[in-house]
Amino acid sequence: MADDPENRWLRFGLATNPYFVEPLGATDDGPRPISLFRGRKQPTKDLLDTVSSEQNGLIIVEAPAGVGKSTFVNHAKFKARKHFFAPANEVGVQSGSNAHSLLLQVLDALVRHASDIAPQTNWQKDLPTIHKARQLVMALQSNGWDFNLGLTGPTGVGGNVGAGKSSTIAPPLLGPVLSPRFLDDLVRELLVLKEPPSDGVILHINNLDVLMRESVEETAKLFSDLREHFQVVNTHWIFLGPPGLQAEAIAPNRRVLPFVKATIELAQLPVEDVQSLLEARYSHYKIRGDWVRPSKPDLVATLYHRFGGDLRGTLDALGKAHRAYRPVDVAPMDEAYAIEFLGTFYRRYLEKNLRPKSYEILEYLVKKARDEFTQDDAEPVEEYQGNRSTRFSELEAVDAVRFTGNEGRRKVYAFGGAARLAFDR
Repeated sequence: MADDPENRWLRFGLATNPYFVEPLGATDDGPRPISLFRGRKQPTKDLLDTVSSEQNGLIIVEAPAGVGKSTFVNHAKFKARKHFFAPANEVGVQSGSNAHSLLLQVLDALVRHASDIAPQTNWQKDLPTIHKARQLVMALQSNGWDFNLGLTGPTGVGGNVGAGKSSTIAPPLLGPVLSPRFLDDLVRELLVLKEPPSDGVILHINNLDVLMRESVEETAKLFSDLREHFQVVNTHWIFLGPPGLQAEAIAPNRRVLPFVKATIELAQLPVEDVQSLLEARYSHYKIRGDWVRPSKPDLVATLYHRFGGDLRGTLDALGKAHRAYRPVDVAPMDEAYAIEFLGTFYRRYLEKNLRPKSYEILEYLVKKARDEFTQDDAEPVEEYQGNRSTRFSELEAVDAVRFTGNEGRRKVYAFGGAARLAFDR
């Protein structure tokens, strides 16, 4: 008979894993409340001041992956919710996303939040625009469609929805509800759902990192196609992406750039703030008075340095190390144990999950000992550019290398935390 499952965190007097990597929610309830947020006081003020002082437009939040962009915006939305209609759910950009699919997800987020704050509303009678948006969203969901759909036809004119079942259906509402005019009418109705009326609508768009890695040109096209929607009064679009998002994908289009009201560049959190947020998590999840910190502060600082300020990678590594940590006496994990364990773990992980040529490229780059590099630096190992691009995608997927931005048309990378630990960098 198998042993009963063990909650390893109970040994430390904690209810659950304090090293979760998911963003904090945009509310103060649930398993990951926003009250656990720490730091970012000035960037939060800058974002909220911009939203409060502008009628509409874009706010760009740029930072490398893993530093906490989503949690930062969730924190700002929570603070703004008293005066703004700010759905808790963000809109996630996926591979191949376009303006049509993004707008459908925006509608979904808006009508869900409307239903949450005014569940007893007679939508058809009192708020017909919201009713139309709800009809489309429910029709898509009831037919098993996701929101990353193949749509044809210009925004505001019409289009077809590919259901993924070798069929194409043209919902009568699709064209009208994707138009800027419809969004303007929708926002007007959303702002009267609360008393006193809200000051505006905040739209949180995540994961521009995905599109930027695929194609700067397609990212630029997304912004260009949404240009008229950025002009809708009382609508504030917050786009999250990597360093260089504005310079590479927005600034070259002079018809879009004027709608950018602020660009917030998030630096990595100071290690003191990382320690503070972990203390908040420990305190929140403790279930007895004699609880013990699972990890020593110097271990946290060392891993945070190895991951180059990537908070998500640091937390994930701490969680991985604790899965194997079985001290005789309950005590915080120290640096010596964690670094030895994680070095072996990530070396095996990379060997297992990378194809031989990709692993050869990684070893070559490690020997070159550069802080940053491009795909061209791997040419002695892989002659053809198309193959190098594929290899670097594999390396990114396992956090062996990390995309840090664009230098002209060339992508710039640094070593990810997995490689830093595996090769003791």
